[in-house]
Amino acid sequence: MAYLPPKLQGGSALLAIGLAEDRVHVTDFMGNGEYPAHRAEKDEAERYVASVVAALAHGEANALAGELERYLGAMFPPDELRAGETNPALAARQIGFAALQRAVDDALYELEERSFDAPTPEDLAFVRCPSLLDRLTRDGLVRLRASDVADEGLRAEGVFVVGGCAIYPHPMLAPARELVVELLDLAAAAELEVAIAIHPYRVTDVDEVPMRLLEDYWYGVKLTAENLDSLDRHDVGVRTFHAARQDTVERFFFPLLGTWFDWERRSRNDAGDPVKRLYVREVRPAADRQGEPLVAALNRELHAERDTAARRFTHVDGKMCWYDAVDYEPTPSRPDAPLGTPRLSRKLWRVDGRIPDATWEQLVGLHFRQNELIAEHLGAVLSDRPT
Repeated sequence: MAYLPPKLQGGSALLAIGLAEDRVHVTDFMGNGEYPAHRAEKDEAERYVASVVAALAHGEANALAGELERYLGAMFPPDELRAGETNPALAARQIGFAALQRAVDDALYELEERSFDAPTPEDLAFVRCPSLLDRLTRDGLVRLRASDVADEGLRAEGVFVVGGCAIYPHPMLAPARELVVELLDLAAAAELEVAIAIHPYRVTDVDEVPMRLLEDYWYGVKLTAENLDSLDRHDVGVRTFHAARQDTVERFFFPLLGTWFDWERRSRNDAGDPVKRLYVREVRPAADRQGEPLVAALNRELHAERDTAARRFTHVDGKMCWYDAVDYEPTPSRPDAPLGTPRLSRKLWRVDGRIPDATWEQLVGLHFRQNELIAEHLGAVLSDRPT
């Protein structure tokens, strides 16, 4: 009988990441180190891989590498795979981690498929909070009460509370974050009847809710539809800083300290100049996940110009800047410390002309991919604006 790597069980820490974040890259747990914030995930990964390595050593899984060829090619660059050809121990670990990634993907896919089923008392959310069963509608939605959504901060996270349990929206509904928050706000107003589908397998204590919006912090100009095209001195010339929350899965996969946003007038002397400039400077750490110093911090930066009279962006460009680690001041405890002057910089792209807001927003979002602070600062005024 062909060897079958084990399936992930319901208490899997890795599966919990997938449920919370909809993405797991198990190779992030392949390196050495203490992994203090992710010890459970690291231990689970090593136990799983060790079981696969043992099966390979006993000749029980000879066909496994062939089965996982697609995973191996996607997870490891060619030079690492070539290194495994002359290093059997490395090759076995690569196969083990590929098997683990497949197990995570299969488990998430299975849960996603099962989430289409009607709710049952055996679903984790109803086991933890059985009173929800009494609120089910005929179509499997949970009726909301104003008392469930009394906490404005939790509403902003798309979470409601019943019996001390944090209840999360259905995995097919959760990506529509603005819609979820609007539904919870309507429930809080108690003027309409609101019911939503809930996540059958995700439920936590209230103090375990990942407060992405509440715990991010910023200071400076809060961008609004009204001041986007303002040249008033209160709306330009003030540096705005958004800090990134550190104890999240996002920070494990994409280390980030914060982002600077500077809106300025193009001309300080010509009061008739309608152009407003934006400078965006990303702040990434100059140390790795274990706190070991790196050679440099590589930060993406962007410059744009907006004609406030025409209400159009007319220019945008993106570049990469190299800041030497030895004199780089930002740290997790001082994320807004001065960046200093980059030793190297390279402009990577630019666009000029009457740029539709939707096109400009797309370019900025793609340039700063994985940096959620960009949307935190810009998204409220640019999304769904007429083009």
